[in-house]
Amino acid sequence: MSSHRALDYLESLPGTTFTRLYAQPSTALAVFRRMLPHLAKTIVMAMLYMPGPFAVADLETWVKPDVESVKARDQAISVLQRLRIMFDDRGDVRKAAGLAYVLAPQFAQALRRALTGGGEHGSFGVPATVRPQDSQVPVSITILDTLARRQWEAILYFVVGSASASLVGEVPVSEGTKALLERGGFVSRHGKRIAITKQGFEFVLQEINAQIWTFLIVYLEMAPQLQMDPIEVLAFLFTLGSLELGTP
Repeated sequence: MSSHRALDYLESLPGTTFTRLYAQPSTALAVFRRMLPHLAKTIVMAMLYMPGPFAVADLETWVKPDVESVKARDQAISVLQRLRIMFDDRGDVRKAAGLAYVLAPQFAQALRRALTGGGEHGSFGVPATVRPQDSQVPVSITILDTLARRQWEAILYFVVGSASASLVGEVPVSEGTKALLERGGFVSRHGKRIAITKQGFEFVLQEINAQIWTFLIVYLEMAPQLQMDPIEVLAFLFTLGSLELGTP
């Protein structure tokens, strides 16, 4: 997933959203795996079982005094704070020993459960063991990959308005998807005519992960209108994004 696009969206959410988002071990693990740079992951793992706050002075001993290392440290701290995973300590330790950091309790608890196998199994989903009744062929990685690629290509062709007749007939774009593309400002409707917008051109020129997250964020913004909980949708997307195709 495009972590920068998702990070910008998450940063715009209120703090109470993160409390709900990090309630599930699967979501905490997905954010840890997909959203954090390497040094940020190292910091989180070092703090996860610490009995107290992590002093800034101790963190500084991990970082070489060169430009690249300092930049990596600043980026790691920035991401952790923007995602409400790590905060400045406001307790007595800060007064006694200088600046220190603490992990958000909800995130730390959920991540510990994810790493040790605690919590409900359903947080990570339930493996599909039954073949759909209308399917005569086992679903393989190749089938899933081909289906996903063709579906996404159909959306992009619709945006640029250059889909061939055979592609339109084989992989139609649903009315709901068309409404999302219009809501996101990627296309504009003039009577029965649909045309690509400037934002639509920028959309199709992005790399595919950024495209998908741009589209999904529009979907998240429309979730309340669809009578869906955007936090539950976001948690599902993070969990889904943390999985590897074909790996149980």
